Order: sequence, then C-alpha cells, then structure tokens
Amino acid sequence: MKSIRSFFPSYSWRKKGWFTSFIWLAILLIVIDFVSKWIVELNVPYGTSVTLIPNFLYITLSHNYQGAFNSGSNDQMWVRILLTIISWVMSVAIFLYWRKGLPNNDKLMNSTLMLILAGAIGNAVDRTLYWGPYPVKGSIDHDLPYGVIDFIQFYLGGGPSAAYNVVINPFATFNIADSCVTIGIIMLLVILVVREIKENKEKEEEDNKNEGKDNH
Repeated sequence: MKSIRSFFPSYSWRKKGWFTSFIWLAILLIVIDFVSKWIVELNVPYGTSVTLIPNFLYITLSHNYQGAFNSGSNDQMWVRILLTIISWVMSVAIFLYWRKGLPNNDKLMNSTLMLILAGAIGNAVDRTLYWGPYPVKGSIDHDLPYGVIDFIQFYLGGGPSAAYNVVINPFATFNIADSCVTIGIIMLLVILVVREIKENKEKEEEDNKNEGKDNH
C-alpha cells in the first residue's frame, strides 16, 4: 500500500509534461469514442444502417458481446468478465509503462502508447458498464447496450446487397476505440522495427570504426 501511495503523489505534469506526454491525446480520444458511440446509440436503431459511401462504408449499430474474433457465445458470462479484466489490466500496464519507463522526449512513442491506452480504456468502459439485460437462450434485448458498442462498418465484397461473406462482406464492424488500438499497435511495431534496424546499423558502424582503429 505504501508503494502505491508513493507512486501517485510523486507524479507531476511538470515532470512528465502535459503536452509532450500526449496524455491530452488519450483523454480527447476517449471522449470522442464515448460521444460517438452514444450519438449512434441514441439515433440509429439496432441493426439498421446509414449509408456513408454506398456498398463500402456504413453506420450500423452493433453490440459486441462476444470475445475476440467472435469467440464464445452470448450466454457465457465468464467471457465478458474475463475480457473486462484483461482490458483493465492492459490499460493499467500501458499507463504504468508510460508513466515510469518512457522518456518524456520520446514523443513518437508517447503518442503511440496514448493511442493504444485510449482504445483500451474506451472498450473497457463499455464492457464494464453496458451489461444490458442478461441473455437468455441466445436472445438479447438490444434496446439497451450490451457489451461494446460498434458502429463503423466496412464492406469489401459489394455491400449489403451482395452475397454475404464473413471475411470481406461485411469486412468489419468496429468503433473509434478499436481504430485507436489498431493504429497504435501498427505504429508501435513499425517504431520498434525501424529503431532495431537503426541500432544494429549504428552498432555495426561503431564496430567497423573500432576494428579500423585496432588495425592501425
């Protein structure tokens, strides 16, 4: 308990920097995610679609009550509980690493982690709060949100009027939080790969320089 208390009082925005730490970005994206979900929830009936780009992009309200890649079923409460715990554990882990282990001057990594953190918290809040009516025999009353609120829907196989294909038609239904996590993870992987290549190149150049000195 003492270690927990010692962690938070020592925190200072001057130490980390409000702007350069990009915590403002995480807060902004969480707010955008929450507001966008509820605008759709209040104005778009469940299962109906609003066309943005015909046969490609739609606003379709959906409640994602299942696990990753639609694993589990809608009457398995343990799936919801497990996913909720994982979401919050990951959110806390990202925050602690950002808080303790990341230099303030690493703006690219700071912004990347804040993208991932915003997405993790956005969906964690949904899984924590939106339980709706408990599903009975595979049936859910969607008058109330149940699980994560999704609404951005892409089609890559000709749109709703074309043959249904689980892979490309529709391609995906997601939300702002999902976008933050996906973009953040892609950025993180690119950053790690590029920096690893750069470090190896610098090390190789340093070794060649030292080898040249030894030969002299």
